Amino acid sequence: MVKEKIFLSLDVEADGPAPSVNNCLQIAIVACRYAYNPDSTTTRDWVVSSIDLCLDPQDGRKESTFTMTDFWAKFPAILAKIRENARHPIFQMQKLSDWLKELEQNYEIVRWVAAPAAYDWQWVNSVYHQYEPKAAYRLPYSCECMSTLRRAVGYMGKDETAASDFMTAGTENLPHTHYALEDALEQAYKYLRLRKFLTECI
Repeated sequence: MVKEKIFLSLDVEADGPAPSVNNCLQIAIVACRYAYNPDSTTTRDWVVSSIDLCLDPQDGRKESTFTMTDFWAKFPAILAKIRENARHPIFQMQKLSDWLKELEQNYEIVRWVAAPAAYDWQWVNSVYHQYEPKAAYRLPYSCECMSTLRRAVGYMGKDETAASDFMTAGTENLPHTHYALEDALEQAYKYLRLRKFLTECI
């Protein structure tokens, strides 16, 4: 049986800039179909599954005072929600591994997407391998960066502003809240819209 191809939209929240020093607060992933014309009001048509993992502090890590005062102080309700739902990283990474394995039974995961990928992907790798689950799902080595795709529009001689406007049309239904699950959903929609823009440019 040929499996349907899907992509995973990833978002991370943390209490500092570096996984070697600070804590990953939340990892959320939305698994999506390659819908050519996604509707932001009916996400069930193109979202096949999602996972929301809020994490207790990791061993030997501490929060960044700057991040907490400069960023999280602006979103106290979101931070409180994350902390209220936090579980031990061992439990959450096992849950992630099991979810990914279950997805692969029915779908072909062809890529992971994040923005900025360099920031989000380092957190997932760090926490996942620090608290590596039993019979762990093997994470890929890379994650596709949406910023790079957006810049590709400019390299093609197209208007980057037009691409940005096209990509964000409809996102008023998918607010960017800094709760990772909601942001991963918004990002997935933007990715699909950007793919459509690039397809129509070629």
